Parts: sequence; C-alpha cells; structure tokens
Amino acid sequence: MAKIILPLTSKQVKEAQPKPRAYKLYDGGGLILTIYPTGKKVWRLDYYDLNKKRKTYTIGDAQHIPLAAARKKRDELKGNLENHQSISKKDIMTFGQVFYEWFDKWKLLVVESTANRALSSVKKDCFPTIENLDITKIRPKDIVAALAPIDKRGAGETLEKTKSALKLTFDYAIARGLCDMNPVTSVTASAFTIREKQNHRALDPSKIYMLNDFFASDRSSLIVRKCTEFTLRTMCRISEAVYATWDEINGNVWIIPAERMKSRRAHIVHLTEQSLKILEDMKKFKSSQYIFQNNHLSTHIHKDTPNTAINRCGIDSTVHGFRALASTVLNGTCLFDRDVVEMCLSHKDSDAVRAAYNRAQYLEHRKEALIWWSDFIDMCDTEKNNMKALKKFKLI
Repeated sequence: MAKIILPLTSKQVKEAQPKPRAYKLYDGGGLILTIYPTGKKVWRLDYYDLNKKRKTYTIGDAQHIPLAAARKKRDELKGNLENHQSISKKDIMTFGQVFYEWFDKWKLLVVESTANRALSSVKKDCFPTIENLDITKIRPKDIVAALAPIDKRGAGETLEKTKSALKLTFDYAIARGLCDMNPVTSVTASAFTIREKQNHRALDPSKIYMLNDFFASDRSSLIVRKCTEFTLRTMCRISEAVYATWDEINGNVWIIPAERMKSRRAHIVHLTEQSLKILEDMKKFKSSQYIFQNNHLSTHIHKDTPNTAINRCGIDSTVHGFRALASTVLNGTCLFDRDVVEMCLSHKDSDAVRAAYNRAQYLEHRKEALIWWSDFIDMCDTEKNNMKALKKFKLI
C-alpha cells in the first residue's frame, strides 16, 4: 500500500527545528524539505529523468523560497519532464537562485539597512521579470525590463543601487562559472528616463543662521528639530542619528557600532556641551531604546523626516549636506588638519595601517574640531553674526 503523504503547512516549514543529523519533510509530488543540523533548510525535488534514472534537483534555500513558491517550481519542473525536457541542474540555474547565493555572502559585508533595501527592491521590482530565467540566457533587454518599474516611479537613486546589485550578482555568477557574460554592464543610462543624479545639497555657510532659526522655532516637532541639530553638531550621517540608541552613549562619548557604519568600522564621536544638552532634552521623552523616537510608536523617527522639515522652512540643503558644510568650514579655517576633518566624517582611509594610526592619533584633535564646530554654529545665531563669524575666520 502506497504511503500517504500529507502536504506540509507554512507553519511546519517555519517551525521545523534542526536535529543532530539532517532529516527530511515530504510535501508530496517529489517535493522535499531537508533540514540540516546548522538550521539551514533546502527545498529539493526527487524525480526520474528522461532515462528513468532517479535524480534530485535542488530548488533552493527555504529561507528565501516560501512553500507556495517551492510548489510552483515543482509543478513547473514536472511539466518540463512531461514535455520531455531535461531539468538537470547543469542545464538550469535561475537568476533567483544565484541572487540569493550572492546576497547571503554580500549582506555580511554591508550595513543591515543597505542589505535590506537591496533585497526588497530586487524582489519587488526585478523578480517578476527575471527570477526564474536561466542565468545564462539573460540579456541586456531583460535587465532593462526588470528595472523598468523603478524607472517608471522616477526613483533614480533606487534604480542605480538596484542595478548595482544585479551587476554584482552576475559578477558572482561569472566567478562561480555559472555564466560567461554580465548583461548589466551593457545597460547604459540611455535605456532609462534617468533623472540627473542630485548630490546631497550643502547649505551655504552664510545661511547657518537659518538652521539656528529652525532649531528655535516650532515649525516641526521638538524631537525632529533636536535630531536635526544633533546631526549637524556631530557631523554624522542622518541614518546614524535616527537609529542611535541610549546604550551607545557613554558619558560624553557616542560609540556608533560597526554594523551601523557605512565603513563597517565602529566610530567614536565626542559629544560637546551642546550635544549633551540635546540628549538631556531627549531623556524627558525616553520610553524606548531610541534617542530620537517616534512619538506614536516605540521606534525611531523616519530618516527622511528631518529633510522634509528643513525644506518646509525654505532651507536649501539636505541633512546629509550638513557634512559637506562642516567640511567646507573646518577645512576653510586652516585650523585643523584635513585628516582630522575626514576622521570626524568617518570617511574610510584606503590605507588600513594609516587609518589605524590616524584613529588613535587624531582622537583628541577630533574632539577639538567638534567643540570648535559646535561653538561656531552658536556664533551664527543671526544673519549679521553669521557674516561676522565667517569674516573672523577668513571664510569670506
């Protein structure tokens, strides 16, 4: 009597726990889920090839392929067999399979938020077109079609970053010997309705007083204004500020962990008196791990909110542009070594030995630079005083 196989449920797949030895769960129709001692779960299809020999086809990692998608792939493969088409693994390696292989390695090298954005964009916009295509058969026209939804939305920066993820996937495939050419390299800007890339606009130093006006106004919530000011005074990236947590603060030092840094290296920021005052103000609202928390949720404010707030006040800059503003002013005074300014901005030095030396050597100098910068911001409290400060340090 044939063994009756009950179809799996999504809950069973999700909750299947590793054991000392690998084991299998059966879904029917040859579809098998193998659970390894490491916790890795892999979908496979047991089948008989065109020569009636028993074989196994690896569909992919269950972490990325849900039950419904695995069943769909099983039915597709069995349909090919019924039409006397080979489904040998050496004949078929889909873009989706290669992408997940590459992504699982790449995500360890970048900030988590960067990895999550890339994964979301590729799955949402590109997978409907190229996920199940043979990696060796994909051509430039397929890449253009895959990126078309992003281009249609006018999201130029997202398109550029998603295209980069596709290129890296094919670079990985070539290195693995899975294909011979990278179709992404032939896709130029002319294939899209490209918007001219907008750099992060930096505020003119003569307009710093406008930021002080904004900080003192009620044009936005106190938390948003304080987060914006904190970003300006610490010279950090806006994402580093909005994701900042209380446990990263140690006295008058803010230690941003490596996993949150673009450089993948922990960054130490000296907190000036003005920055510490901001933290004191934020303690009144403390009810979660985040310093700049959303009033209505137990999470942080959105990283785009400060940009929206300053633009509404007629300030022609992005918050990220504050970093260029600080660099312009600090370098323009000739009071600080250029390397000190670069370290304040946490710009990565290509020379690892030199970078390690600079981090230790310039810690005190960075503290001095941040104190000077914060005091300079305070000098620019009115338009008249802004001009006086620029003249005092020969910046105009």
